[in-house]
Amino acid sequence: MQIKELIVFIDEYAGAGNMLRVAVGLARRHGARLVGAYVPSDGALTRSSDAFARGEATAAAASEYQAREVEALADAARRFAEETRAGGVGGGWRVISG
Repeated sequence: MQIKELIVFIDEYAGAGNMLRVAVGLARRHGARLVGAYVPSDGALTRSSDAFARGEATAAAASEYQAREVEALADAARRFAEETRAGGVGGGWRVISG
């Protein structure tokens, strides 16, 4: 059985880099295309103090969270592009939401 396409799920957590490198190696070995799927965080607050935000602080916490999420997405897309280019593997990029 020939593998034509692989998918690797990428998020902002530390282990994602290792998974990506393994996936690139597998895709290269099998001559397969690699699809990176970014999975945004579940929306959980990263600081417990954010759960107690009230008034203007709520908007500030939400804005900070959104900015971190946009940055994490851009970083993941950059890492995927760099790793696939360095590994000589063709690929595609998707964002999984909802």
